Formats: sequence, structure tokens, C-alpha cells
Amino acid sequence: MKTADIRIFGWMYQPRKFIAVFGDYADLYKGRNKTRSYDDARGKVVRERDNLDLDQPKFVSGTFDELVSV
Repeated sequence: MKTADIRIFGWMYQPRKFIAVFGDYADLYKGRNKTRSYDDARGKVVRERDNLDLDQPKFVSGTFDELVSV
């Protein structure tokens, strides 16, 4: 998830169930002065997901409208 200033890294476990792993400032991930990488953030999320004792499947895929209720 993202806002103009914040990035929240995680995954959709089931429809309408987002598991957040960590948040960070967007400026750290964009522009010439970026100090963080989206690939590294993704790797951290995948490692955390793999370490959780969750029912399979550990994540769900689908369209935005199938997964998110606003």
C-alpha cells in the first residue's frame, strides 16, 4: 500500500486481509537520492511470510475489486 509519503510493505493473505510487515518513507525509495530498494523490501516481506505459520495458500491473487473493499 502507499500514500504520497509512506509505503506499507506486506501482502494480501485473503480477500480484505492485508498483513503489513513494515512501513517506511516513500522518499527513501525514489529519486536520485534513494537509499532503499523495492527489491530488498519485497525480499523482506517474502522472508517474513515464509516464517509465519499460516494456512496455505499464504497469499491470494486476484483483481483489486476481488481483494479490496472500500
